[in-house]
Amino acid sequence: MKPPELPAQIGPYRLGDLLGRGGMGEVYRAYDERLSRWVAVKQVRPDKQRGPQARNRLLREARAAAGLAHPAIVQIFDILDVEEGLWVVMELVDGQTLASLLREGPLDVPVVARIGRQIAEGLAHAHEMGIVHRDLKVENVMLSTVGRTRILDFGLVKDLNQTDSTQTVDGAILGTLRAMSPEQALGQPVDSRSDLFSLGTLLYECLAGIRPFEGPSAAATLQRVVGHVQEPVSSLNHEVPSELSKLVDELLEKLPERRPGASEIVERLQQMERLLESVDSNTAASLVGEFRRGHPSDESAWELADSTFKGDHSETDHLSDSRQGKFSLTLWFGLLLVLAILSLGIWSISQKIESESQLPDQATGDSHQTYMEGVELLEQRAKPGDLDRAINLFSEMAADDPESASVQAALAKASWLKYRTTQDQDWIDKALVAGRRAVEKGEYLALAHASLANVFLELGQLEEARISYETALRLDPTCADAHLGLAKWHEHRGETESAEKAYRRALEVQPNNRFFLDGLGTLFFRNGRYDEAQETFERSIEVAPANVFGYANLAGVFFMRGEEDLAAAMLQKGLEVRPHSYLYTNLGNILFYQGRFEESIEPFRKAIDLDHGALKPAMWANLGDAYRWTPGYEEEMKSAYQEAIELVRANMETNPDDPELRGRLAIYLARRGDWSLALVEAESLEGRSGVGPSIEYFLALTYEQCGKRQKALAALRRALELGYSFDAVEREQELDRLRADPSFSSLIRHFKGDSTSLTEVPDQETEPG
Repeated sequence: MKPPELPAQIGPYRLGDLLGRGGMGEVYRAYDERLSRWVAVKQVRPDKQRGPQARNRLLREARAAAGLAHPAIVQIFDILDVEEGLWVVMELVDGQTLASLLREGPLDVPVVARIGRQIAEGLAHAHEMGIVHRDLKVENVMLSTVGRTRILDFGLVKDLNQTDSTQTVDGAILGTLRAMSPEQALGQPVDSRSDLFSLGTLLYECLAGIRPFEGPSAAATLQRVVGHVQEPVSSLNHEVPSELSKLVDELLEKLPERRPGASEIVERLQQMERLLESVDSNTAASLVGEFRRGHPSDESAWELADSTFKGDHSETDHLSDSRQGKFSLTLWFGLLLVLAILSLGIWSISQKIESESQLPDQATGDSHQTYMEGVELLEQRAKPGDLDRAINLFSEMAADDPESASVQAALAKASWLKYRTTQDQDWIDKALVAGRRAVEKGEYLALAHASLANVFLELGQLEEARISYETALRLDPTCADAHLGLAKWHEHRGETESAEKAYRRALEVQPNNRFFLDGLGTLFFRNGRYDEAQETFERSIEVAPANVFGYANLAGVFFMRGEEDLAAAMLQKGLEVRPHSYLYTNLGNILFYQGRFEESIEPFRKAIDLDHGALKPAMWANLGDAYRWTPGYEEEMKSAYQEAIELVRANMETNPDDPELRGRLAIYLARRGDWSLALVEAESLEGRSGVGPSIEYFLALTYEQCGKRQKALAALRRALELGYSFDAVEREQELDRLRADPSFSSLIRHFKGDSTSLTEVPDQETEPG
């Protein structure tokens, strides 16, 4: 959707939906009315064109890139220098970026060889024209729906034919640190060989599923780019031929003169493609088709195992047919042979299950103890830093024993949990890689499938998640992680009853698991079942007295029932254990709803300082609310809401269909004053599955904020029907204007049983704000 502040038309191009964002600006779909075709237009970020020198440089570089004409390079059609800034008009490509495809794990080797060859062909053409890309990375390469590799965004190109000093920015490092060459990272002059180093990092990431030089900080990444020698990619992916691994190492040479040229790379990759096709002619048959189907091997492997466990019942049918049991000696021998084969097959499978379920290096007590220590840290997470300690232990064990399915499964689970607490995209990528390796090394290990399913669910790949959870439960009906995951899966789909059953099955296996208790209590809470939520959270505190989440959750129950003193007392008990962002968030909420808006600012700030996870957007929005109701904080209010909006949008890149994220985005946009965008997000949730009482309440607040009174009342009615708290609605300051409407009073009386009919709500709109 186009932001309302942008005009409907830029030159002859009619603007449409936002397609994406990059380092240089935002890209929109647009219609070229002169030539009757769809194009992509990029609005160059204002900070990239400040001052005449920067503007002239951008225009010069865009004109240079527009001179490139090659099937592997997205064509630039036009450059507009208008009142609204600089706009670059490009060919519109339908497909997926390599970055999005890599969320499924490393790509098939023949596919990577073809991608690499096509990129090298495009770079060879650009280099012949004197053009260097300078920001080649997986985000800037797309596979079209017809299977063609296309290089995007020559927004940082350097024209080697120009010697004017204004074509560079003094003291600035342009590009993406993790993908740039050492000479580029050091701010030294670059030429075509810099792009070839970036091609090496891209091929490495496609083959291994990890980035060779990325560190925990910009400084660490810079240091690794300049001085770290990568592990050969063939040691991480045993399917990579030695010749391809050697080529990647040559491209990643620190000295530019030691890297092969683009034409040589094309020739070598062509030879590898022919060799790989001769080995398996089906592997690279369809680029985009294979990516879209995903990797069905997990499901296929399960179906084979399932049929083997069940056996083939055709012999039983045969023995009970109309021949009245008159067996020949041949049939008896045949039956015995079949039974022997089945027994041998079941024995061999059971041996494989046992071997895959073994703890790593179980013969050595130290490894066993280390593994169990990591599992304990991962399962309890009683103290800050426990998760990081578990990750370190499992990472070290995976390096020592890369064939252990159980270690890879534990590492996948730990990386997924780290993503949940940080929202750092790298962690979900690592979890996906480890989960796939776990299933590959242990197709009969239930925990491997459950760990991979968690990642699928996080990415919004619901069908893949369901299959993996069910596979885990077929292998081990007592796998509590799989029961818990299925509960979350049903919650995501709005299937509350099924979710509750799955939580209870998980608790049957592990009745004292506080994470399972907190999950079930939260399900009750979200559906307005506060008595059951209180009982469950109290049980969570009983089994884990040092669990601050139990105290924060129980405080939330008391608060929603209007028992603010009990809520405050419970938060104090939690703070006695340790300070935590959830505790400060609920403390701020109590102060806010008591009308002590300025006092609520500090607890909300403390919550933000302590939290880096999934609730960070909500915490920024809470702070925005506090500023909004406190005079003199208008700029701080806008800034806080903007932080919340950007964080939610970043989270939606991982799971764009999550209804709760979209509901939160709607209300944050509305409160910031972006009413048209807020309505688009809100209306996209109408009639969607998985929309529970909390999300309906978000919609009610959004519609009221945007002046849509009838829609606000309808959403509020749905929220109350689903069990949302009357007390919370009656305390909500944001509904003050709605509360004055007779229809609101009629609605509340109806649900409290004081009225048998609802006042008809006229089709009306109010002023936004």
